Amino acid sequence: MSESGIAEQHVYFFQRGSGNCYKVGKSKEPEKRRRNLQTGSAEELRPCRCVATSDASALETTYIHQLLDDRRVGEQEFFWVTEQELDKAIDEALRFVEEATTLFSEAKQLAKHKPDGQMRDP
Repeated sequence: MSESGIAEQHVYFFQRGSGNCYKVGKSKEPEKRRRNLQTGSAEELRPCRCVATSDASALETTYIHQLLDDRRVGEQEFFWVTEQELDKAIDEALRFVEEATTLFSEAKQLAKHKPDGQMRDP
């Protein structure tokens, strides 16, 4: 658990072999997940990057997978991208999630106010 009491999740990025194929997934225990995936893989899965987050689903499925969808390998969570393309997608997704989290927090605060007939600035 993190200090906020929210179970920490991770979005992980594993490189398959030495090429430009990467697995993007989420797990509370990325190294354990890598070992499990490695059992069924002829090529080595190398940890490339791991991002701790309180909302792995939003970061992984909703955003990173969408950004990389045209590079997807079949129906799997593997993508044919360069390391630079992957880093760019991760950074863009992190910025988006950070901005969205701030907006959702502000919206929650505004929703607590009772209508008073006053117009608010956006």
